[in-house]
Amino acid sequence: MAAMQKEVWCVPYDHHRFCVKHLAANFSSTHSKKGLKNRVVQLASQVQPKKFDMLWEQLVAIEPRAAEWFENKPLMKWSLAHDGHKRFGMMITTHSESWNKAILDAQKLPVTSLVRELFLKTVEYFDQRRVEIASQTIRGKIFTKHAKKMLSRAITRASGHHVKLFDRETWLFQVVTRKVGLKGGNSHTVQIQESMCTCGKWQNYRIPCSHMIACCAHVKMKHEMFVDEWYKLENVSKVYGSIFEPIPSKDEPRWPMKIDFPKVTHDNDVKKKKGRRKSTRFLNEMDFQAPNGNKNTSSMPHSTSSMPP
Repeated sequence: MAAMQKEVWCVPYDHHRFCVKHLAANFSSTHSKKGLKNRVVQLASQVQPKKFDMLWEQLVAIEPRAAEWFENKPLMKWSLAHDGHKRFGMMITTHSESWNKAILDAQKLPVTSLVRELFLKTVEYFDQRRVEIASQTIRGKIFTKHAKKMLSRAITRASGHHVKLFDRETWLFQVVTRKVGLKGGNSHTVQIQESMCTCGKWQNYRIPCSHMIACCAHVKMKHEMFVDEWYKLENVSKVYGSIFEPIPSKDEPRWPMKIDFPKVTHDNDVKKKKGRRKSTRFLNEMDFQAPNGNKNTSSMPHSTSSMPP
């Protein structure tokens, strides 16, 4: 929290948001009633303010102390319905945890070896991503796998919607979903010029929802043109466009000769104790038990900076 309050991490450079998985875990650690953690995750993940309000009332009814606990936590930091459409639906730090798992073996190395291993692992990851993106581009793919999966799901749902055009000049529509049993039959307003649907999904995920896709099909308009630029492979490839230079040996001209920072040496007054040093990392309830019986010692960040998938 102290680091993210520094100006270099704030708007306009980035938008700080909480990891909902950790938020819910912190909440459940101080409120022991069963099922509260899942309720917090469900609450934070709602895209419609009215559904958020309904679930919030249910949470406070079950645990009245919740209102006090959330009092100093801004809604925009943890609620998808109130975050200003900055996090693209990303509610947890999965990308950070994936990296932590990849460097698990390097975490206990000496500093020099640790930095070298992190550098080489980064080079390996960048090369893998470039190959994957190039392969998808050659096959004629335009959007990321994540975007295609969401679009396919929305297209399937759109086939059962009933669309009514209200204004062709501003592309204002009413969409009524197909009723199946007790579900469906909901009415939504779509404004294509404003990139808005009252379901909230289009604005939050930056990918057309099923209601918007149904409207496009109704007027024979291509919905792909409304997928956000962040999901295009040509833009994702730019993230991994930089090429790293191999680490030079000390006899190469590229090796830095002048070092401006001080040399760090061991304090001889501090005696090293026998045996392996005990880890000072704080473990929490989300540290899982590995099959071999060892604890997973990957770092668990408690906040996330919103970046497009």
